[in-house]
Amino acid sequence: MLPAPKRTFVKQIFLFTLVAGFLLVATLALAQETSPANPASPSATIDTDKVKALKDKLATKVAELRENQTRGFFGEISNIAKTSFTLVTNLGEVKVRFSEDSLIFELGDKRTEAETKDLKNTLSAAVLGLFDADASQLTAKVIFLQSHAKHFSGTLTDVDKVNGVISVKGTKDEILNFDYEKTTKAGEYQPDAKEVVAKSGLSRFKINDYVDIWALPSEDDQQKYKIVKILRISKDVLNPSTEEASPSATPKT
Repeated sequence: MLPAPKRTFVKQIFLFTLVAGFLLVATLALAQETSPANPASPSATIDTDKVKALKDKLATKVAELRENQTRGFFGEISNIAKTSFTLVTNLGEVKVRFSEDSLIFELGDKRTEAETKDLKNTLSAAVLGLFDADASQLTAKVIFLQSHAKHFSGTLTDVDKVNGVISVKGTKDEILNFDYEKTTKAGEYQPDAKEVVAKSGLSRFKINDYVDIWALPSEDDQQKYKIVKILRISKDVLNPSTEEASPSATPKT
């Protein structure tokens, strides 16, 4: 039997070994619980980055395609329905769909906000939106409305150069009044000149001249029109005056 001091020392060594072993096992178990079961491999990280880059590239491409589909058309409104109308353009008909999110403006002396109730078959419109070429359909973002210029022709019956008003007798003998604006573009037919259609002005207009007029209804008076463009054909061109033939000389006898 070992002496008492040695027995005490052996017990201490045994207890120390037992405690150290217990602590080692506990530490390993804790490490296994806190570490991820399947740590991501480098290849998995690379795949995730590739997927993210592909998504970003795809989103950019979609945005580019949507931007490329933005188109604008100008024409005359027809066939108005609850959420759509037909726009008759020089290239054909385009169906326009609109909603409460579509912005609508009316162009006149000033640009004013308008509503869907202001859409009329007599108006022209410039429409900007997303265009579906396959369906020939435009989803409107912005609609600009303006009155469609009407064509008139006839003979001048009165020219008020002070107030800028002219009166024209139409093909049905009706008398129409027109405002000659500062923005009116006037031309004059001159068949014998180098420039057949020359620039003209109100001061050259005379009663009985023939005129072709493109005008918009006046906002203040529906019986009057504002001239956008006018072409004057002088009465002297239409009915040239004939000079009387001088009497032939009688030979003296």
